[in-house]
Amino acid sequence: MEPVIPGVTLPASELGYYSLTLIISSIVHEVGHAIAAVREDVHLSNVGVRLFFILPVAYVSLNTDDIQKLNSKKSLKIFCAGVWHNIVLSLGAYVIYLILPIIFSSLYNLNSGVIVTDIAKNSPLKGENGILLHDKIMQINDCVVTNSKKWYECLQKTKSNKLGFCVTADAVNVLDETSDVSHISNGEINCCAPGKFSSVCFEYIEHNDGIVEIPPHSCLPVRPVIEKSLKFCNVDVSCPEGLHCIKPLLNNSTHILKITCVHKDIIYMGHPYDLLTVHVSSYIPKYSFISSNAADTFERFIMYIALFSFGFAIINVIPCFFMDGQHIISALLNYVLTPRIGDEKVVATISLSVTLCGTFFLFCFMIYGVWTHLPL
Repeated sequence: MEPVIPGVTLPASELGYYSLTLIISSIVHEVGHAIAAVREDVHLSNVGVRLFFILPVAYVSLNTDDIQKLNSKKSLKIFCAGVWHNIVLSLGAYVIYLILPIIFSSLYNLNSGVIVTDIAKNSPLKGENGILLHDKIMQINDCVVTNSKKWYECLQKTKSNKLGFCVTADAVNVLDETSDVSHISNGEINCCAPGKFSSVCFEYIEHNDGIVEIPPHSCLPVRPVIEKSLKFCNVDVSCPEGLHCIKPLLNNSTHILKITCVHKDIIYMGHPYDLLTVHVSSYIPKYSFISSNAADTFERFIMYIALFSFGFAIINVIPCFFMDGQHIISALLNYVLTPRIGDEKVVATISLSVTLCGTFFLFCFMIYGVWTHLPL
């Protein structure tokens, strides 16, 4: 668990989702209290909405005299009703979230790639020869992209694993533009002449005790090399017979990416996380009049309902002052301990001590969460 801090632990751009789901969760929570109170003949003193910081939150005020007339078991039902309703709402939303692929299967193609829904204005991948809106992306290098979750996994994998390319010796010899091979001051090797901006120095990385068919370093144009490449390779994954593994010599943050789309391939040289400026969806519309944004919006809304409603239940079950947990622990201890101890003052003291501990724990948890997530 961690505290919800818009812009820190959750994207600030989705503040609308937080606000709406918090309002819904609070309404369901208070409706739970109201229904339980009415069933126990407790009058509702007031029902309304108040501002919690800048967010409207529902509330229900119960008649204190009516509650005090109830036994501990009935009081406990009323105090726990809000938490129970939040748990039911959370579970219901989670089930809907799990079956969304089935619900949307008649309108969208799923697990068959991702579709580009938006591109940041400053994205280096934006342009006529780059990624365009509604492009369908199937693969990044050797990582197959089946959905948006796999998209982010592929970005992480690509960042941590620089691949080489399997090419024929003839291709290397034809494309070779090598000038003098030189060692730069930082230890890097350069084999391309100044001004060769579309070419990169490649290193032959296979262990071959026989005749070496290609030079250890070659200056090669990036796009033709990748287009002629038949497979990806690295130190652990060798090329098929007749092909040779060459790896681009780039600084730590720069990668060569082959982004496979339907009907085209995009070659990009840069940081893999530049692809985070491209927003994708798992929901590929079957019909031109359907938008992926509708399915994404509903999916995200349902996800936040499940998370926020469950979080609302957890925060209210902790024995903390001004929360339901304060009344729940008091009613629970009265129900369990009073018949055995017989002294209500002792039970009240235990209840106060537990509530103090719960409040202290929650306060420390929130402070720790804020401290560990805010930039220093």
